[in-house]
Amino acid sequence: METIILYCKKCGLALTKELLELSESKIIWEDNTNVVQKSHYVLFKNKSTNRNSILVAIDDYFLKTNPNNKDEGCCGNSNPSSFNKIFSNGHEVATEISDCWTGFYIEFDLMKVIIKEKIFILRKITA
Repeated sequence: METIILYCKKCGLALTKELLELSESKIIWEDNTNVVQKSHYVLFKNKSTNRNSILVAIDDYFLKTNPNNKDEGCCGNSNPSSFNKIFSNGHEVATEISDCWTGFYIEFDLMKVIIKEKIFILRKITA
């Protein structure tokens, strides 16, 4: 299982905490729930936008709402083609889907992020 951290491609700063890989078959497409488990990510091909992306839980990121975002559903965001989440320095990097009739997730566009694998080195200690 790979552990990664996502970084902004423009400025190189971290966009997420450490995330563990999850199989696409583990996505839960149910309304009003996170589609991806907290602290996990899923590599995903969005068929509606034709983008390769990474899905994370709604609370696994360091982003804020894009002030130019005009895509508001009745209870949250629902347009998968708008970059409604920006990094603190204004870089558009992700889309939040969080309306009441959708599952909840953040979708990072692979063209806007750098993925760095966290490598763990295990050493056997002998006494």
